Parts: sequence; C-alpha cells; structure tokens
Amino acid sequence: MSEPWDGRGGQATRGRTARVPGQRTGGPDGPRPGGRAAARAAASRSRGGTRSHGGSRSRRRARPAGRGKRVLKILAICLSVLVVVTAGAGWWFYQHLNGNIQSVSLDGKGGSEKADAFGRTPINILVMGSDGRTSKADCKLGGGCSKTGVQTGSNADVQMVVHISADRSNATVMSIPRDTMTRVPACKDSTSGQSTSGYYGQINSALQYGPACQVATVHQLTGIPIDHFVKLDFSGVVKMSDAVGGVSVCVSDDVYDTYSHLKLSKGGHTLKGVAALEFVRSRHGFGDGSDLGRTVSQHIFL
Repeated sequence: MSEPWDGRGGQATRGRTARVPGQRTGGPDGPRPGGRAAARAAASRSRGGTRSHGGSRSRRRARPAGRGKRVLKILAICLSVLVVVTAGAGWWFYQHLNGNIQSVSLDGKGGSEKADAFGRTPINILVMGSDGRTSKADCKLGGGCSKTGVQTGSNADVQMVVHISADRSNATVMSIPRDTMTRVPACKDSTSGQSTSGYYGQINSALQYGPACQVATVHQLTGIPIDHFVKLDFSGVVKMSDAVGGVSVCVSDDVYDTYSHLKLSKGGHTLKGVAALEFVRSRHGFGDGSDLGRTVSQHIFL
C-alpha cells in the first residue's frame, strides 16, 4: 500500500520544495527586502529615478552638441556681416576712386575700331602730358607764373598713342613730337567754351580747345581711332611716380638741364616725385637738345 502522501507510481512526494543553498527567492512583489537589488533600487530613487536611454545622462550628452550649433550659428552670422561690410566698403571705394576721374565726352571725334573675326576690338588711348599752370601746385612745379599767376590754357607737350591689341596680349606705344605741324580741325571746348574754326599749326596747341579737340587732331593726322584719353599735369606726374615707388633709369653721362633743373650723375637712379617730373620734361639734357631727345627719354621712363 502506498502512503497517503505518495504520488502516482508509488513515489513519495514531499509537501515542501527543497531550496538550493544560498539562493534567494523573491516574493510576488519583487526582490526580498534588504537585498542588494533593493539597495540599488533605493539608490536610484534617491538620485531622481532610474537612468534610461532618454534620461539625465542623455540630456547631459546633448548639451555640448547644442552649444556647438549655437557657436557655428554665431560664426556664420559674423561671417555674413563681414562679407556684406567688405562688399559695401569695396563698392564705396570704387565709387570714390571713380568719382575722382573727370571725364569728357569725345562725341565720336576719335573714330572707332572694327572688331576682328572673334568680335574683339583693340583699345587706343591717347596719353597727354599737359604743360598747364592751372593750379598753384602746377605753378610751383612748372614755374612761369610769377607775372601771370594761375593760368587757364595748356598745351599737350607729351602725346603718346597706346594701342592695346584686340586679344589683350600686347601693347604698342607711339609718340607724337610736340612740334609736329598739322591741321587742327574746328573744335569747341565744352568746358571753357573756347572754339576755333580750324588752323594749321603745332599739334600740341589743339589742347587749348579741350581734350576732345586734341583727340580729333591726332585721329585726323594718324588715322588711328582713339577710344579714350588720359591727361596728366605736373602734379599728376609727381603723384604717379610716387605711387609706383619710383622709376629706375640709367644715363650714360652726367646730365644737367638748366631748364627742367634735372641733374643726374652717370649711372643708375631711381626717380620719383619732382625728380621724375624733371626727367620727363627735360629736352636739353638728352640727344641734340630738341624735342626728339625728350621723346626717347620718355620712352625709357615709360
């Protein structure tokens, strides 16, 4: 017979389950009070809750990324402002320099060039050096104003036609001596109102009737279309030579011109300021003392 507590098959089954030594069994509500799990849970609650993927640690890690974005945004704004300010300053400076150029319309008196097969046209510029004493600075540099004071008229003592090729690969310069005799066409200076019906005389005298008249005279003599002109007075030559840091020249002999006051010893020199003006004005210090000698020295200087 089997005992009352025997199970099926005659094997006895005890009413209590044996436990493995050292194992803690949790109740229906979780770990037993007082265990290590309970201690960890309590510590987590004292720190403000259980850490999770989206908890405080994630928030602490997100802060540096947010700060970096703000820094990049500030840098982008500063860079944009700098670009705008720089562009504005550049435009103002361009307008400032452009406003310093006093332009005169040529009214088509210089002719026009024809385009090549690629639609490109050369540029021809008449460079004129004026001998006018039309300011106190020019009177001081050029002299001759002790009796007349500041003058109004001027002659083109230096005339060079600068030809820039259509493909902009090279330039050619041709000088026109100031004493060249030619026919000056009918002209009227739009600024002073002075006019002429035309005459035969020295080519440099056409400037008395305005730069456009000088351009028309050169175009009529040479047949070369003139697109633009540049006129420099005495003080302009001084300022430009200073702006480029001086011009290096070399003379084969001692030079002393009592008219332009140029005084150079044999050898190389860097000319700037008044000395540069004396060099380009000198006629009696080079060659045979005529305007042809000055033309050669001006080529060297240019």
